[in-house]
Amino acid sequence: MACCFGEDTGPAEAERLWKIFKSNPDSIKSPLYKHFTKEILDELKKVKTTFGGTLVHQIKGGMTNMDDPIGVYATDQDAYTAFAPLYDPVIKDYFQVEELNHPETAYGTFEEVTELENMNLDPTGKYIKRVCIEQRRNLEGHAFVSLQNKAKREAVERIVMRLCKHLEWSSCSKYDSMLKQHEDFYELIARDDMVMKADNKYLQDAGGYKMYPWQRGIWGNPRQLLDNAQYVYVNHEDHLRLFIIENNRKLTDCYRQMSRDIVNLRLHHFFAKRKGLGYLTFSPTNIGTAMRISVRVRLPKLSKQPDFAEICETNNLYCQKVEPAKDVVVEPDDILYELWNKHKMGMTEIDILREVVKGLEKVFEEEKNLEGKK
Repeated sequence: MACCFGEDTGPAEAERLWKIFKSNPDSIKSPLYKHFTKEILDELKKVKTTFGGTLVHQIKGGMTNMDDPIGVYATDQDAYTAFAPLYDPVIKDYFQVEELNHPETAYGTFEEVTELENMNLDPTGKYIKRVCIEQRRNLEGHAFVSLQNKAKREAVERIVMRLCKHLEWSSCSKYDSMLKQHEDFYELIARDDMVMKADNKYLQDAGGYKMYPWQRGIWGNPRQLLDNAQYVYVNHEDHLRLFIIENNRKLTDCYRQMSRDIVNLRLHHFFAKRKGLGYLTFSPTNIGTAMRISVRVRLPKLSKQPDFAEICETNNLYCQKVEPAKDVVVEPDDILYELWNKHKMGMTEIDILREVVKGLEKVFEEEKNLEGKK
């Protein structure tokens, strides 16, 4: 059962929602249940961020969906400080940490990345079929998606488009608005499941798709998307989501490209950060490095084992089956899986890369051991 929201977002509405929330038997499933106490309500119900975000704005998603994995969504960078008595314990619970002490950004030295490159994870391309590294950023000094009106959204769109021109691969790229998307571009991104979707109920109810698809688009080169791709989501869940996808290059090559791109962007604009939390995002599940390293793999033996997911998680990787395109029949041995980093917060970027490489090495060893058995 979800709470009903009115137009009021002030203290009275916060109290009304809190009473409904606490009396709802489903609310005990929510991450908010333990931390959204009467004391927290009284402390925060009159608080407003400099952008106008209220307590009601922060909890809307968690109130609507009791099974929401996080329960709070930030209206702006100030929300993480203004509503810290609620955000901090929820974040600690979600990431299973006792302290919020995320380190400063560190992509590592050339030698550190080369050391990982020399491990030569999959020299023949037997297991790795695609690498994708994603990083999220929100512009400092601008409201996040759920609090933007049309003018604020247009301002962010213009800034991000200007920033994208500083990317080293931008000369062959263009911006395609979701409202004016060229047919060839749309077909290519849809083919590889890269289209900007608005199908996550948690983000939807929290305001992550507010005014969708207005002032949203993709900066990239449609001719590259079939093989290797570099592109940017503009104004989706966050102001900027940079993707580097490579089918024929090493994981470390992809990582180097990403780090250069982020450094270039940072030279031209500050991004929303908070000491101890790292980079700030609309959903707190992505804070910290705000980086996702995913590798699409073929593991015909290991993926059939009942404890496949557990083996991956033991090696600090999450896994998910890649659903084939519509009307495409895939043989069981050719089913692909996406493996990605378990940690985003509490580690530097280079440490996450190191953890992913070592995790993949262990997983590939398991596959090789099964291949050797008759």
